Amino acid sequence: MSIATKVRAAARPRIPGPVLARAERIPPPRRRLVVIVALSVAVLALAGAALYAGVTSYRSHLADTARVEATTAAETAVAEVLSYAPQTIDADMNRARGNVTGDFATQFNGLLGSLVQPAVAQGLTTTTTASRAAVVDASPRQVQVLLYLQQRTEKPGAQPGSNASKALVTMSEVDGRWLISDLRTA
Repeated sequence: MSIATKVRAAARPRIPGPVLARAERIPPPRRRLVVIVALSVAVLALAGAALYAGVTSYRSHLADTARVEATTAAETAVAEVLSYAPQTIDADMNRARGNVTGDFATQFNGLLGSLVQPAVAQGLTTTTTASRAAVVDASPRQVQVLLYLQQRTEKPGAQPGSNASKALVTMSEVDGRWLISDLRTA
């Protein structure tokens, strides 16, 4: 055996017998096609995984943004919906109606006549503030927020009263605004 033959044999990679036998059975043009198809499948799988990760990350970002915006809107909207005074009742109720949507808007209009109007007729002023808020569940278009509320009620000739409560508020995004679509006190 010549030195050139020994060098060529040493430079050749050592591939296990069965693998080499199978590879040598595939004609060279077809081998190239198999490699191209395998690489294409791998590239498509990686692209699909990257797309999935991107979409998941984007939805998570939207939900995070919704959490922040809806929580702030819930604190303000609930305070406006549950606060009223005899001197400003019409403006208070118009402002409150602008903060509700869906079936809850219908329920709220019913409450105005049965609860708020009689209270205002007695001279009651109610001021509500949210002292704490926590997100219970969030998606990009709907967020549930647990609010801890402080309500102060004043009546002419009586001591002011104070009440602490909590409410589970569902906020829904409607035309770029976060509105109350459900409110349940606990």
